[in-house]
Amino acid sequence: KAMEPIIKAVRKICYSLDGIETPAITAAVKNLRRTVNLPGNKSPEGSIISSDDTSKNPIGSLQSENPLQISIDQLTSAVHALLQLHLNSYDSPSLSTPRTTKSTKEAWTATEHLQFTIFAAHGIPNNWVSVYEKYYLVCSLTHNGKDLFKPVQSKKVGTYKKFFYLIKWDELIIFPIQISQLPLESILCLTLFGILNQNGGNSPDSNKQRKGPEMLGQVSLPLFDFERMLTCGTKLLHLWIPPQNLNTVSGVAHKKRNLMERIMLQVDFPSLPFDIIYKIPQAANNSTCNSIETLEKDSRERLLSIISKEGTYGYVFLVTSNLTFHMQ
Repeated sequence: KAMEPIIKAVRKICYSLDGIETPAITAAVKNLRRTVNLPGNKSPEGSIISSDDTSKNPIGSLQSENPLQISIDQLTSAVHALLQLHLNSYDSPSLSTPRTTKSTKEAWTATEHLQFTIFAAHGIPNNWVSVYEKYYLVCSLTHNGKDLFKPVQSKKVGTYKKFFYLIKWDELIIFPIQISQLPLESILCLTLFGILNQNGGNSPDSNKQRKGPEMLGQVSLPLFDFERMLTCGTKLLHLWIPPQNLNTVSGVAHKKRNLMERIMLQVDFPSLPFDIIYKIPQAANNSTCNSIETLEKDSRERLLSIISKEGTYGYVFLVTSNLTFHMQ
Protein backbone atom coordinates (compact mmCIF):
# COMPACT_ATOMS: atom_id res chain seq x y z
CA LYS A 1 0.00 0.00 0.00
CA ALA A 2 2.95 2.32 0.54
CA MET A 3 3.49 2.84 -3.20
CA GLU A 4 -0.19 3.22 -4.14
CA PRO A 5 -0.08 7.06 -4.05
CA ILE A 6 2.78 6.99 -6.55
CA ILE A 7 0.99 4.51 -8.79
CA LYS A 8 -2.24 6.54 -8.64
CA ALA A 9 -0.30 9.67 -9.61
CA VAL A 10 1.17 7.84 -12.61
CA ARG A 11 -2.31 6.65 -13.59
CA LYS A 12 -3.59 10.24 -13.54
CA ILE A 13 -0.71 11.32 -15.76
CA CYS A 14 -1.48 8.53 -18.24
CA TYR A 15 -5.18 9.47 -18.21
CA SER A 16 -4.39 13.10 -19.00
CA LEU A 17 -2.22 11.94 -21.92
CA ASP A 18 -5.11 10.36 -23.86
CA GLY A 19 -5.20 7.27 -21.66
CA ILE A 20 -1.88 5.97 -23.01
CA GLU A 21 0.03 3.39 -21.00
CA THR A 22 3.30 2.35 -22.62
CA PRO A 23 4.90 -1.08 -22.08
CA ALA A 24 7.68 0.64 -20.12
CA ILE A 25 5.17 2.07 -17.64
CA THR A 26 3.36 -1.27 -17.32
CA ALA A 27 6.64 -3.06 -16.61
CA ALA A 28 7.84 -0.37 -14.19
CA VAL A 29 4.60 -0.44 -12.17
CA LYS A 30 4.70 -4.23 -12.01
CA ASN A 31 8.33 -4.17 -10.91
CA LEU A 32 7.62 -1.52 -8.26
CA ARG A 33 4.81 -3.58 -6.73
CA ARG A 34 6.97 -6.68 -6.73
CA THR A 35 9.88 -4.81 -5.12
CA VAL A 36 7.69 -3.41 -2.35
CA ASN A 37 6.63 -6.93 -1.38
CA LEU A 38 10.23 -8.11 -1.00
CA PRO A 39 11.52 -8.59 2.57
CA GLY A 40 13.17 -5.48 3.93
CA ASN A 41 11.33 -3.10 1.58
CA LYS A 42 8.15 -2.62 3.61
CA SER A 43 9.27 0.78 4.86
CA PRO A 44 10.45 2.75 1.83
CA GLU A 45 11.03 5.95 3.76
CA GLY A 46 13.76 4.39 5.88
CA SER A 47 15.30 2.22 3.22
CA ILE A 48 16.23 4.83 0.63
CA ILE A 49 19.91 5.63 0.88
CA SER A 50 20.72 9.31 1.20
CA SER A 51 23.40 11.02 -0.82
CA ASP A 52 25.50 11.49 2.33
CA ASP A 53 25.56 7.74 2.97
CA THR A 54 26.63 6.90 -0.57
CA SER A 55 29.33 9.56 -0.55
CA LYS A 56 30.91 7.93 2.51
CA ASN A 57 31.12 4.58 0.75
CA PRO A 58 31.42 5.26 -3.00
CA ILE A 59 32.91 1.86 -3.80
CA GLY A 60 30.14 -0.17 -2.23
CA SER A 61 27.33 2.19 -3.20
CA LEU A 62 26.55 0.32 -6.42
CA GLN A 63 26.29 -2.98 -4.60
CA SER A 64 24.08 -1.56 -1.85
CA GLU A 65 21.70 0.42 -4.10
CA ASN A 66 18.16 0.29 -2.82
CA PRO A 67 16.00 -1.90 -5.13
CA LEU A 68 12.99 0.22 -4.23
CA GLN A 69 14.72 3.42 -5.28
CA ILE A 70 15.81 1.76 -8.53
CA SER A 71 12.19 0.76 -9.24
CA ILE A 72 10.98 4.31 -8.59
CA ASP A 73 13.68 5.71 -10.88
CA GLN A 74 12.63 3.29 -13.63
CA LEU A 75 9.02 4.39 -13.29
CA THR A 76 10.07 8.03 -13.40
CA SER A 77 12.05 7.43 -16.59
CA ALA A 78 9.08 5.63 -18.16
CA VAL A 79 6.74 8.54 -17.37
CA HIS A 80 9.26 11.02 -18.78
CA ALA A 81 9.52 8.98 -21.98
CA LEU A 82 5.71 8.97 -22.31
CA LEU A 83 5.56 12.74 -21.87
CA GLN A 84 8.20 13.19 -24.56
CA LEU A 85 6.44 10.76 -26.89
CA HIS A 86 3.11 12.51 -26.46
CA LEU A 87 4.72 15.90 -27.04
CA ASN A 88 6.46 14.74 -30.21
CA SER A 89 3.23 13.26 -31.59
CA TYR A 90 1.97 16.76 -32.30
CA ASP A 91 4.91 17.42 -34.64
CA SER A 92 5.30 21.02 -33.57
CA PRO A 93 8.77 22.25 -34.59
CA SER A 94 8.85 24.69 -31.68
CA LEU A 95 7.93 22.06 -29.08
CA SER A 96 9.18 18.69 -30.24
CA THR A 97 12.65 17.36 -29.66
CA PRO A 98 15.19 18.55 -32.26
CA ARG A 99 16.13 15.93 -34.81
CA THR A 100 19.22 14.05 -33.69
CA THR A 101 22.28 14.24 -35.88
CA LYS A 102 22.44 11.03 -37.87
CA SER A 103 24.01 9.97 -41.09
CA THR A 104 21.58 9.88 -44.00
CA LYS A 105 20.84 7.25 -46.59
CA GLU A 106 19.03 7.96 -49.82
CA ALA A 107 15.76 6.08 -50.14
CA TRP A 108 16.49 4.74 -53.62
CA THR A 109 19.44 2.79 -52.20
CA ALA A 110 17.49 1.31 -49.23
CA THR A 111 16.82 -2.40 -49.67
CA GLU A 112 14.98 -2.79 -46.35
CA HIS A 113 11.33 -3.79 -46.60
CA LEU A 114 8.61 -1.51 -45.27
CA GLN A 115 7.63 -2.80 -41.85
CA PHE A 116 6.18 -1.59 -38.58
CA THR A 117 4.65 -2.96 -35.39
CA ILE A 118 1.05 -2.27 -34.47
CA PHE A 119 1.19 -2.17 -30.69
CA ALA A 120 -2.19 -1.05 -29.34
CA ALA A 121 -5.19 1.27 -29.49
CA HIS A 122 -5.42 3.34 -26.30
CA GLY A 123 -8.34 5.14 -24.67
CA ILE A 124 -10.96 2.55 -25.57
CA PRO A 125 -14.46 3.40 -24.22
CA ASN A 126 -15.66 1.02 -21.52
CA ASN A 127 -18.84 0.08 -23.39
CA TRP A 128 -16.82 -1.23 -26.35
CA VAL A 129 -15.83 -4.15 -24.11
CA SER A 130 -19.40 -5.47 -24.04
CA VAL A 131 -20.42 -4.37 -27.54
CA TYR A 132 -17.51 -5.86 -29.50
CA GLU A 133 -15.96 -9.28 -29.14
CA LYS A 134 -12.85 -8.89 -31.31
CA TYR A 135 -10.99 -6.14 -33.14
CA TYR A 136 -8.64 -6.07 -36.11
CA LEU A 137 -6.83 -3.54 -38.29
CA VAL A 138 -6.63 -3.35 -42.07
CA CYS A 139 -3.33 -1.82 -43.21
CA SER A 140 -3.32 -0.27 -46.69
CA LEU A 141 -0.39 1.24 -48.57
CA THR A 142 -1.71 3.76 -51.08
CA HIS A 143 -0.47 6.24 -53.66
CA ASN A 144 -2.75 8.73 -55.40
CA GLY A 145 -5.72 7.06 -53.74
CA LYS A 146 -4.93 3.60 -55.10
CA ASP A 147 -3.61 0.55 -53.26
CA LEU A 148 -0.02 -0.32 -54.10
CA PHE A 149 -0.55 -3.80 -52.66
CA LYS A 150 -3.34 -5.92 -51.34
CA PRO A 151 -4.22 -4.59 -47.85
CA VAL A 152 -2.81 -6.56 -44.92
CA GLN A 153 -5.14 -7.58 -42.11
CA SER A 154 -3.93 -7.93 -38.54
CA LYS A 155 -4.88 -10.73 -36.18
CA LYS A 156 -8.17 -10.47 -34.30
CA VAL A 157 -7.78 -9.65 -30.62
CA GLY A 158 -9.91 -8.64 -27.66
CA THR A 159 -9.50 -5.89 -25.08
CA TYR A 160 -7.04 -5.84 -22.20
CA LYS A 161 -7.22 -4.01 -18.90
CA LYS A 162 -4.14 -2.30 -17.47
CA PHE A 163 -4.72 1.17 -16.06
CA PHE A 164 -7.39 1.48 -18.77
CA TYR A 165 -8.93 -0.66 -21.47
CA LEU A 166 -6.85 -1.06 -24.61
CA ILE A 167 -6.75 -3.22 -27.72
CA LYS A 168 -3.34 -4.85 -27.87
CA TRP A 169 -1.90 -6.48 -30.99
CA ASP A 170 1.88 -6.10 -30.66
CA GLU A 171 2.06 -7.48 -34.21
CA LEU A 172 4.73 -6.98 -36.86
CA ILE A 173 3.37 -5.98 -40.28
CA ILE A 174 5.62 -6.35 -43.33
CA PHE A 175 4.76 -5.12 -46.83
CA PRO A 176 6.48 -6.91 -49.74
CA ILE A 177 8.09 -3.73 -51.03
CA GLN A 178 11.54 -2.27 -50.56
CA ILE A 179 11.85 1.28 -49.31
CA SER A 180 13.68 2.12 -52.53
CA GLN A 181 10.45 1.44 -54.46
CA LEU A 182 8.20 3.67 -52.36
CA PRO A 183 6.78 6.76 -54.08
CA LEU A 184 7.37 10.03 -52.24
CA GLU A 185 3.62 10.49 -51.65
CA SER A 186 3.07 7.02 -50.16
CA ILE A 187 0.31 6.96 -47.55
CA LEU A 188 -0.21 4.32 -44.86
CA CYS A 189 -3.91 3.92 -44.02
CA LEU A 190 -4.96 2.04 -40.87
CA THR A 191 -8.62 1.14 -40.38
CA LEU A 192 -9.99 -0.32 -37.15
CA PHE A 193 -12.85 -2.83 -37.32
CA GLY A 194 -14.90 -4.33 -34.52
CA ILE A 195 -16.70 -7.67 -34.56
CA LEU A 196 -20.00 -7.40 -32.71
CA ASN A 197 -20.59 -9.57 -29.69
CA GLN A 198 -23.61 -11.52 -30.88
CA ASN A 199 -24.32 -12.81 -27.38
CA GLY A 200 -24.18 -9.40 -25.75
CA GLY A 201 -27.42 -7.67 -24.93
CA ASN A 202 -25.77 -4.26 -25.26
CA SER A 203 -25.05 -4.57 -28.96
CA PRO A 204 -26.27 -1.47 -30.83
CA ASP A 205 -29.20 -2.02 -33.15
CA SER A 206 -29.42 -5.65 -32.04
CA ASN A 207 -32.86 -5.86 -33.60
CA LYS A 208 -31.24 -5.47 -37.01
CA GLN A 209 -29.07 -8.53 -36.33
CA ARG A 210 -25.98 -7.06 -37.94
CA LYS A 211 -23.30 -9.72 -38.09
CA GLY A 212 -20.65 -8.05 -40.23
CA PRO A 213 -17.65 -6.16 -38.82
CA GLU A 214 -18.11 -2.45 -38.13
CA MET A 215 -15.60 0.20 -39.13
CA LEU A 216 -14.77 1.97 -35.86
CA GLY A 217 -12.03 4.38 -36.85
CA GLN A 218 -9.38 5.29 -39.38
CA VAL A 219 -6.12 7.20 -39.63
CA SER A 220 -3.68 7.98 -42.45
CA LEU A 221 0.03 8.72 -42.20
CA PRO A 222 2.42 9.95 -44.93
CA LEU A 223 5.50 7.74 -44.90
CA PHE A 224 7.74 10.67 -45.87
CA ASP A 225 7.46 13.97 -44.00
CA PHE A 226 7.82 17.49 -45.41
CA GLU A 227 11.59 17.17 -45.18
CA ARG A 228 11.33 13.97 -47.24
CA MET A 229 12.51 11.90 -44.26
CA LEU A 230 11.07 8.40 -43.83
CA THR A 231 9.03 8.13 -40.64
CA CYS A 232 10.69 6.23 -37.80
CA GLY A 233 10.25 5.49 -34.10
CA THR A 234 7.01 5.27 -32.13
CA LYS A 235 4.02 7.26 -33.40
CA LEU A 236 0.75 8.08 -31.64
CA LEU A 237 -2.01 8.48 -34.22
CA HIS A 238 -5.44 9.97 -33.51
CA LEU A 239 -8.22 7.75 -34.82
CA TRP A 240 -10.99 9.47 -36.74
CA ILE A 241 -14.37 7.96 -35.82
CA PRO A 242 -17.21 7.91 -38.38
CA PRO A 243 -20.22 10.02 -37.30
CA GLN A 244 -22.53 7.00 -37.42
CA ASN A 245 -20.42 5.29 -34.75
CA LEU A 246 -20.39 8.18 -32.28
CA ASN A 247 -23.45 6.82 -30.50
CA THR A 248 -21.59 3.55 -29.98
CA VAL A 249 -18.63 5.38 -28.50
CA SER A 250 -20.65 7.52 -26.15
CA GLY A 251 -24.28 8.10 -25.43
CA VAL A 252 -23.57 11.52 -23.98
CA ALA A 253 -23.45 14.21 -26.63
CA HIS A 254 -21.02 16.58 -24.92
CA LYS A 255 -18.42 13.82 -24.55
CA LYS A 256 -18.27 12.87 -28.22
CA ARG A 257 -15.53 15.28 -29.15
CA ASN A 258 -13.38 14.35 -26.17
CA LEU A 259 -13.64 10.65 -26.97
CA MET A 260 -12.74 11.28 -30.60
CA GLU A 261 -9.57 12.99 -29.42
CA ARG A 262 -8.73 10.28 -26.89
CA ILE A 263 -8.64 7.12 -28.99
CA MET A 264 -5.01 6.75 -30.03
CA LEU A 265 -3.25 4.12 -32.11
CA GLN A 266 0.35 3.34 -31.17
CA VAL A 267 2.50 2.25 -34.12
CA ASP A 268 6.21 1.46 -33.77
CA PHE A 269 8.36 2.03 -36.86
CA PRO A 270 11.97 0.80 -36.96
CA SER A 271 14.52 3.16 -35.40
CA LEU A 272 17.52 2.86 -37.69
CA PRO A 273 21.00 4.25 -36.95
CA PHE A 274 20.57 6.53 -39.97
CA ASP A 275 17.84 8.71 -41.48
CA ILE A 276 16.37 7.67 -44.82
CA ILE A 277 15.74 10.65 -47.10
CA TYR A 278 13.93 10.67 -50.42
CA LYS A 279 16.04 12.09 -53.24
CA ILE A 280 15.65 11.80 -56.98
CA PRO A 281 18.68 10.00 -58.46
CA GLN A 282 20.85 12.35 -60.48
CA ALA A 283 21.42 11.73 -64.17
CA ALA A 284 24.78 10.31 -65.13
CA ASN A 285 27.38 12.96 -65.96
CA ASN A 286 28.68 11.04 -68.97
CA SER A 287 25.45 11.40 -70.94
CA THR A 288 25.79 13.18 -74.26
CA CYS A 289 23.17 15.35 -75.94
CA ASN A 290 22.59 14.86 -79.65
CA SER A 291 20.27 16.40 -82.20
CA ILE A 292 17.47 14.31 -83.64
CA GLU A 293 18.70 15.31 -87.07
CA THR A 294 21.72 13.04 -86.64
CA LEU A 295 19.46 9.99 -86.76
CA GLU A 296 18.84 8.10 -89.95
CA LYS A 297 15.61 9.00 -91.71
CA ASP A 298 13.84 5.74 -90.85
CA SER A 299 14.84 5.92 -87.17
CA ARG A 300 13.91 9.60 -86.96
CA GLU A 301 10.43 8.98 -88.38
CA ARG A 302 9.82 6.07 -85.99
CA LEU A 303 10.94 8.16 -83.00
CA LEU A 304 8.72 11.08 -83.98
CA SER A 305 5.78 8.72 -84.45
CA ILE A 306 6.23 7.27 -80.95
CA ILE A 307 6.60 10.52 -79.02
CA SER A 308 3.85 12.32 -80.93
CA LYS A 309 1.24 9.91 -79.60
CA GLU A 310 -0.81 10.94 -76.58
CA GLY A 311 1.27 10.13 -73.50
CA THR A 312 0.23 8.87 -70.11
CA TYR A 313 0.01 12.44 -68.82
CA GLY A 314 -2.51 13.41 -71.49
CA TYR A 315 -0.38 15.53 -73.78
CA VAL A 316 3.04 15.91 -75.41
CA PHE A 317 4.66 19.16 -76.42
CA LEU A 318 6.75 18.53 -79.49
CA VAL A 319 9.12 21.16 -80.83
CA THR A 320 11.02 19.52 -83.64
CA SER A 321 13.39 22.41 -84.19
CA ASN A 322 14.83 22.07 -80.66
CA LEU A 323 14.26 18.32 -80.14
CA THR A 324 17.27 16.48 -78.77
CA PHE A 325 17.86 13.03 -77.42
CA HIS A 326 20.30 11.58 -74.86
CA MET A 327 22.64 8.69 -75.36
CA GLN A 328 24.63 6.95 -72.62
